[in-house]
Amino acid sequence: MRRTRGGKKIGHGEYGNVYMPVLKNVNRSEKNYAEGYVGKVMNEADAKIEYANSMKVRALDPEGVWSITVTAMSRLANSQTNANFGRSEQNRKTKKNKFIKNTGLTNPDPLLLFYPSTTQLIYKYGGKSLAGLITKSGTHVFGDTFDESDVNVEKLSEFVQACKSIVPGLNVLNKKYVHQDLHLGNILWDGKTARMIDFGEMVTVDERFAAKKKNFVGNLEALGLRKRTGNAGLQLYDVIMDRIDRIIMEDAVKYDAYVIYENLRGVLSMDWVKERFPGKYDTWLALEPFSRCDYIQAILTVPE
Repeated sequence: MRRTRGGKKIGHGEYGNVYMPVLKNVNRSEKNYAEGYVGKVMNEADAKIEYANSMKVRALDPEGVWSITVTAMSRLANSQTNANFGRSEQNRKTKKNKFIKNTGLTNPDPLLLFYPSTTQLIYKYGGKSLAGLITKSGTHVFGDTFDESDVNVEKLSEFVQACKSIVPGLNVLNKKYVHQDLHLGNILWDGKTARMIDFGEMVTVDERFAAKKKNFVGNLEALGLRKRTGNAGLQLYDVIMDRIDRIIMEDAVKYDAYVIYENLRGVLSMDWVKERFPGKYDTWLALEPFSRCDYIQAILTVPE
């Protein structure tokens, strides 16, 4: 049967929203992805960055063992966009109402309403996100405290298992890249395997190192640390900078593992967990990881 409506929005993020099934494309390619795929709607510039990064990840994980990368990229059909494109207020209202009727969306995506040429990245559906697994609302912002009334208590063990499952892939990725946005919404879980998605903010380890060093050295120079004349002064400066380089590199490569660890810690330190499992996680919560190795070890040794 011919599909006349676009997909239902099943997720959203800072750079785009996700629909299932995929929305219509200008080349009508969406018919090739009728089932088992989702479409991520983004502006063109961000979509190109995410697509390029996704191809870099595919080179590391061609079989999709620990990642889900872009299957296709296409511009959306006009029937899915330009609802607000019109000269008069009445014209814009008519266009918007037609858009809602065509797409079946009662709460239209601003990208679909205001961008004349919006891009859609098509991905295979990889299951529920870890945010959807551990919270009833299906969302969680990294750094925010977990709401006890929103946490799925019965999913705690599965959540821990899923966090451990992503470590092998993380070890491969972090040899060359840092994801930089590995919050719970960007890890999908199908009940057996966890996979990373959304590589739009990914950078190389060297790029992250360079950016952090620039900020760090700038702060040190503001405090008065500069190269001194004479051999002794230069040697001391070189020794200090060598040590700083090691610290900054360690900080650069550990970030993704740190994010997963902090999310685990945020859940396991909740009062209801302590009440239901008295003493079970006390030793683990007392850990004070510093290096990437420490964080990875902490993730893998959470009691189940």
